[in-house]
Amino acid sequence: SIAFFGIIDGQPVKFGTSGKLYNSKLVMYDRMTDSYWSQTPGKAIVGDLSGYTLKRLPIDAMKWGDWKKLYPSTLVLSRETGIGRPYGSDPYGSYYTDSGVFFPIENKDDRLHEKTLVYGIGLNNEQKAYPYTSLEGTVVNDLLGNENLVVISPQPNSLRAYSSKLDGKILTFEYKNGVILDLETQSIWNFDGEAIDGSLKGKSLYKNSRNNPLLVCLGNILSEHKYLGS
Repeated sequence: SIAFFGIIDGQPVKFGTSGKLYNSKLVMYDRMTDSYWSQTPGKAIVGDLSGYTLKRLPIDAMKWGDWKKLYPSTLVLSRETGIGRPYGSDPYGSYYTDSGVFFPIENKDDRLHEKTLVYGIGLNNEQKAYPYTSLEGTVVNDLLGNENLVVISPQPNSLRAYSSKLDGKILTFEYKNGVILDLETQSIWNFDGEAIDGSLKGKSLYKNSRNNPLLVCLGNILSEHKYLGS
């Protein structure tokens, strides 16, 4: 899952699916110039806009039940679209659980299975992939691109990353007895990166828009990606 601002040079632009693949991933096209865009980096690869990169949006990938607990007033797009489409069935079937991929990928990487669900982060020309299953019920204090991060996963398939630098100081976090807290002040934090109790109550951690969960074949990101555990 990945999201971008649909804005090019200040102008709203609509995108569609080209029906083509690059590195076994969707290729988009924009309806302004018909340029082709590679999905994962959000970069135009063919056409008048080649080389242009879309600005990414923060996005979550989690189970609906977990999201509903966090944001009970969330609106959901209706299935009553006027188009006869079986929205309850997945056209990819068992592809997510099968061992292989349908089409070749450029970067083979044996450190993780090709279909491992990872949270990919890129900061200051350095990238790292965090496998979801390795982080359930934990927090990870990390350093990437010379920036201090905390990666939080309080429940299965739910993961976010924030800068752990607040007001010029680096905080160290832990997840204990179902609570996220920082060791420096013992303040309690929620999944939105907000301090909800303690001396830092009301403070918020910065969530960089480049920190996005990517459900991809590992080889589709970058060959020089680090990953948690490497």
